[in-house]
Amino acid sequence: MLFAGQYEVRLERKKRILLPKMFFKSLEKQSYKGVFLFPSLDGRNIEACGEAWLAYWSRKMDEQGSVLNKNEIILSNILDHMVPCEADKSGRILLPSDLVERYNLQTPLMLAGRGFRFQIWNKDEFITYRKAMQGRLSEIYSSYDQGIKVEAKKVEAKKEEAKKEDTKLKNAEVANPYSGQQKVRKRKP
Repeated sequence: MLFAGQYEVRLERKKRILLPKMFFKSLEKQSYKGVFLFPSLDGRNIEACGEAWLAYWSRKMDEQGSVLNKNEIILSNILDHMVPCEADKSGRILLPSDLVERYNLQTPLMLAGRGFRFQIWNKDEFITYRKAMQGRLSEIYSSYDQGIKVEAKKVEAKKEEAKKEDTKLKNAEVANPYSGQQKVRKRKP
């Protein structure tokens, strides 16, 4: 089950949203026909996940036993605030009033796929977030591009060095056509 893409959806008066067809089809494959909602860690949106994401992190926590580490603290916080939201037959889910108010959700909303989870955003907040991310992406691509150029220069330098070595070897062979060859002497009987 994967959630991908960005979708603008309407928040109904009863605080329901209609999930995009792709999201809803992913949920139909689960035993629980709904999502689990929780506040995002950065406090800007609502996170939604299906059973697969929840099961994965629960297993991770169980594997670690009683060791209190960052993942366990974060996951415990998520689970403490998680709210199950069952989808109806047409793919609508009811958003909890406290989360709608907390994130100032008004129509239209943005849903953003994040692999095994998706985010529910106030549209204006999402646009601001995307602009900031676009700036960061430009920086990342620029540094990535610089890294590629540096590596390309290194490869070109190695090729150039190999050409020089080949030229030296060829020049040495021309100067001494018998280099590297052994003279074969015939023995007298």
